[in-house]
Amino acid sequence: MWQLHSSSDDPFHNLALEDALLSSFDDLGPGLLTYVNRLSVVLGKNQVPWRECDMALLKRQGIPLARRISGGGTVVHDPGNLNVSLFLNRSSYQADAVYRRFIEVLGAVRVAARLEHGNSLFAGNRKVSGQAFCYRRNAVLHHATFLVCSDLDQLRALLLPSLPEIETRAIASRPASVANLSELSPGLTVESLRKAVQERFAAHQARIHEISMPSIDRDRFLSEDWVIGQTPAFQCRLPQKDGTSLALSMKRGAMIDGAVLHTDAGPHDRPDLVGLRFDLDRVLSAG
Repeated sequence: MWQLHSSSDDPFHNLALEDALLSSFDDLGPGLLTYVNRLSVVLGKNQVPWRECDMALLKRQGIPLARRISGGGTVVHDPGNLNVSLFLNRSSYQADAVYRRFIEVLGAVRVAARLEHGNSLFAGNRKVSGQAFCYRRNAVLHHATFLVCSDLDQLRALLLPSLPEIETRAIASRPASVANLSELSPGLTVESLRKAVQERFAAHQARIHEISMPSIDRDRFLSEDWVIGQTPAFQCRLPQKDGTSLALSMKRGAMIDGAVLHTDAGPHDRPDLVGLRFDLDRVLSAG
């Protein structure tokens, strides 16, 4: 098994690195990547951003929105959050074995944790880690985030939905009370947890070896075509300032496929909005 810690705190770089390492699995073999991102909000691959986070707050504060290749829910990354990515052989991958290993890691830093809701680690009644997956050819990416000393008030504010009343078949995040591991294990840092993760996984391997870094495509993960263009289809109804409401239907990619303005006089089609990429501010001003 190889082990790598990214020196970059750029979420788009690190998401692109995950993608490249997964695509290069046949050449590189199993491995462990750790990284720490600067403040950002990261969507699961198949999520609607307006249902998952406060898009206006992100814009006001200049916080980047990213989308990863694995599924699962939306997370806030910051310097107090450790990301761990395992690249494993699909034929021998057992999620339960990985969960047990992570629970062992937390036990080693004096936190008693258990698996809840299929893919989350809880300490007591609060969530400390979420996990997600991506399968590609012969490999699987098992990704985990660990709250160590994150700004939880900021996390909660950023994860308030912009449009809570969205209709979609897309995956929704599962809200949960959260806790920092440093609260449960005083003195724990992101760096000490990272070392504990590396040591625990190294102990189960015959040897640790170095790898040649694959080339990455950061621009793809930074692009609107990926971050917004991968948005699943959804519908919403937006109240307007004049008392009317605008019903919108979006096809994949957040492209407006149908728009109807509902007034006291009845519904009126809005063909001028069809074909545009959904933007909440623009749509509200166009009502």
